[in-house]
Order: sequence, then C-alpha cells, then structure tokens
Amino acid sequence: MSKIERISSIAANPTTHRAVSVHLSYDPKSDRIAYASGKSVFLRSVSKPEETIQYTEHNFNTTVAKFSPSGFYIASGDESGNVRVWDTQSEDLILKGDYQIINGRINDICWDADSNRIIAVGDGKERYGHCFTYDSGNTVGEISGHSAPINAVSIKPNRPYRAVTVSDDAGLVFMQGPPFRFNQSIRGHHNNFVRDVRYSKNGEYIVSVGADRTAVLYEGKTGEFLKKFENVHDAGIFSVDWYDEKSFVTSSADSTVKLTSIEGKLLKTWSLEKKVDNHILGVVRTKDYVIALTLAGFLYYFDESSEKPVKIVYGHQKSITALAYSAKKGLLTGSYDGKVLNWDLAKKNADYVTGEPHTNLVVGIESVDGEFVTAGWDDTIKKLQRYRRCYYRW
Repeated sequence: MSKIERISSIAANPTTHRAVSVHLSYDPKSDRIAYASGKSVFLRSVSKPEETIQYTEHNFNTTVAKFSPSGFYIASGDESGNVRVWDTQSEDLILKGDYQIINGRINDICWDADSNRIIAVGDGKERYGHCFTYDSGNTVGEISGHSAPINAVSIKPNRPYRAVTVSDDAGLVFMQGPPFRFNQSIRGHHNNFVRDVRYSKNGEYIVSVGADRTAVLYEGKTGEFLKKFENVHDAGIFSVDWYDEKSFVTSSADSTVKLTSIEGKLLKTWSLEKKVDNHILGVVRTKDYVIALTLAGFLYYFDESSEKPVKIVYGHQKSITALAYSAKKGLLTGSYDGKVLNWDLAKKNADYVTGEPHTNLVVGIESVDGEFVTAGWDDTIKKLQRYRRCYYRW
C-alpha cells in the first residue's frame, strides 16, 4: 500500500469582521507576516506567500499575533483572553508560556524592545489589559485609565520606555515604565472610537487613528499633543503603520491606503474598488511593500511605483466545503462563505472567481462539458467559464 505524503500546504487568509481592525505583524529578519485565522496563526513569507507555517494550539478563535523584535517568538491571543508565547525558530513551535490575560477578546499585543515584556489588551470584564514577562508571566505594570475596551497598544521601541493604549472611549492613555504605570489620559482630539496607535520606528512620535477619520500626532517621550490631521480619509480609519521615520500609512473603510507625512502632506494614495468587501481593515509596512488586508480577507501588495496593487494574495477564510480538480482546468475550491477560488497548483496561488458569487455555502463543484458548475445553499447553480473567471446563472 502506497504512503500518502504531504508535499505542501496552502495557508488560509486572515479572519476578518466588519468594522473591526486587524493588527498585522511583520518580522524584517525573516521577511514574514503573522496573522490570525480561525483557531490558527499563520507565519507567511512576504516574497513567497506559498511558504507558510501554521500554529494550531489555541482552543478558541485567534484574534492577533505579534512577532517579538528579536523575531524568535510570537505572542498570539484569542477570543477567550488567552495569550500563548511560542518559538518561531524550531519546527515544533515550542510553547514558552500560556497566560490568561483577560476574560474576553484580545484585541492587540505589543512587545518591548528587549523581547521580554508584553502588553496585551482587549475587551475584558475585570480589566482591559495586562503587562507581563513572556517567560514567567510575572506582572510588570498595570494597564488602567480607560472606561471601554482597549483596541490597540504600542510600546516605545527604545529607552526610556513608554507605552500608549487607545480605546472605544475616544481617549489615549500614556504610560511610563517599566513597570508600566498610568501617567496621563489624553482626550479631546478624537471624537469617536480610536482604533489604532503606533510608535514611530525611532520612538520620536506617536500616531493614533480612529473612526472619526482623524489622525493625531504626539511626542513620543512625553505624550505631548503635536498635531491633528482631520479628514485623512472619506470614511473611518482602521489601521496605521509607520512607513518611515517621517511618514505613516493608514487604511480605511473608503477602500484606500494613504501615505501621509508628519507635516500632514498627502504623499500617495493606493485605491481599490469602493465596495464593502474592500474595506481595508489592516495595513503593515514591510521591506518592499505596504500590505493591506480587506474585509474579504485578501492581501494586497502596494509599492510606490503604482496606485494599484502589484500583487494580490487570495485565499479562503472559512472552511473549504467543495472542490473539483482537472488536469487541464486546474483546481477549484468553494468555501462556507460562498467564495470560489481557482488554483494554480504549480505556483500555489489562486485567482478569485469574479462575477456574481454564491451568497452561502458552496456544496458542490463538478466539471460539465468542459466547464465547471457549482451549487450552493443559496438555491443556485452557477456555471463558470474558466477562461473568463466569471460566473453565469444556469
């Protein structure tokens, strides 16, 4: 009897929820991004997206994963408030620590520059965040000052250490440490949910963004308010990352990613078609690209050479419920949410089947008269002309 051997695996794409920010993480040493998908965490090469590592030890749906500055560890959180710290260098992804942080969803995680202390924040019942050491779980501070769930956290990447958190209460809390303690609450600059906050790479600045379409700049060492940029986007802002020491990128529900200088000058706009599936919930700056994540779960690669994406990484977010393979026509897969993807198995990438997709679970895919036919729980059967990658009703 012949043995079945796994040749490769194709990663799921990040899990998304409408109007909820996604905090992606990037490790420049390995040129990989980390993200949450289902109950798994994926580490995925930026230049070769087909090269992935999957971590599967969470018991609840994962929500965020962050590389340590050293690149040796990942801290990943889930919907139960649990944070697991694990080794990225070994094949076994050895667990370093498992900690119950809050009684609710972990929204964001940040490491200090020593790759020793971690702040995890979210929507808890007794507290909204906690600061601890990665190896022992010892408390090294107190996260306080907010009256609503904390959406994001950032730690100054050099000494003297500082930390900031932002929340649905429209405020920013500035902390000194370690141990990290409340220093001041900065309010009045945002008038709606504050969804993300990030220290610049040199620690000189802090930028926060929110549902009020506003970006606010602060001094990194003192938390002093410096500047407010109103109407940066035409809709609420979900995510921010620093492009370099003097400019930052933001992503929004208006289906754009914008590059803005600390003086407030718009330097670049990258655009997608304006529709709900293209709400851009997360953005991260990598060595060569700005990578944006849409509500549909697709990863778009942008660079300064074009206003349109230079690469798109498609993938499923939900369980695959149907597939069909043909040596001539390739592989088609359908998923629980109605998406159908057309795979090139040699390159291990996919094209999204456009047109009028299923609105519910895809239950079957068959090849009929040289064309693929799909059936779904939306009470429709659709015929796909593969060379046009477009659905037609049968």
